[in-house]
Amino acid sequence: MTILPRLLLLLCFTQIFIISSVFSAENTGIIVAQNQKKFDTGQNPKEEITKAETLLFLVNHFIALKLPSVLEYSFVGKGKILDDYFDKFTLNVRNDGKKVIVTATHKKALEEIELKPVFNPSNNPVILYFLEEDIKEMQKLTGGQPNYFRKRIRTALAEGPKIITEPGEYRGRSVKVQTFSITPYKTDPLRFGAKRTKYNRYSKKIYKFFLSEGVPGQLLKIETRIPKRKKNEDSDEYYAITNLMLK
Repeated sequence: MTILPRLLLLLCFTQIFIISSVFSAENTGIIVAQNQKKFDTGQNPKEEITKAETLLFLVNHFIALKLPSVLEYSFVGKGKILDDYFDKFTLNVRNDGKKVIVTATHKKALEEIELKPVFNPSNNPVILYFLEEDIKEMQKLTGGQPNYFRKRIRTALAEGPKIITEPGEYRGRSVKVQTFSITPYKTDPLRFGAKRTKYNRYSKKIYKFFLSEGVPGQLLKIETRIPKRKKNEDSDEYYAITNLMLK
């Protein structure tokens, strides 16, 4: 198997990259390097496109969505290392007769930010909106570089995390949910480097994705948790928890 499938995947991402810097086109070389296993990252990406990558980025999540539609996602963060927030993403999805257009806003407290529109999306753009905010938070917490976090997340998905199908619920009805988890930083040797105490502390961060064909937009939830070493006098199990949930 050559690196061609993953390069094709990168091309499929191109229209998504335009709306967000999360997985920017400038990182093409990273994908090549990953598959040649040139660097000791502690990760073992597969050369073929994994099911996790397909579920997140290569499925038309709006194929069964009646247009026009409005999708709302609550975006909540809490924990000792965060300023607790209760945000919201709103996606307006419509068809102008020639193409599908997604316009979106991110409401933060009293501020409402317009996000760049997406045309004929190959997946649900809220996934990239979420990851962009997550990477900003990791940069703020650790002082690390966004491109490095993007690389770790991408490679973790390319490892081929196990997909589990389980029952779920949405608005009082049962749905079938596909879920998987990644820990992009857990095996990173750089977490033990000089002046990386904060990075080591947060390196066990867990990302969990919940997707279902039975819900509008096919993304039910994304959750992240940063577990902490529990001390006798400390009842908190996590430094921080974030949750993106379809309303």
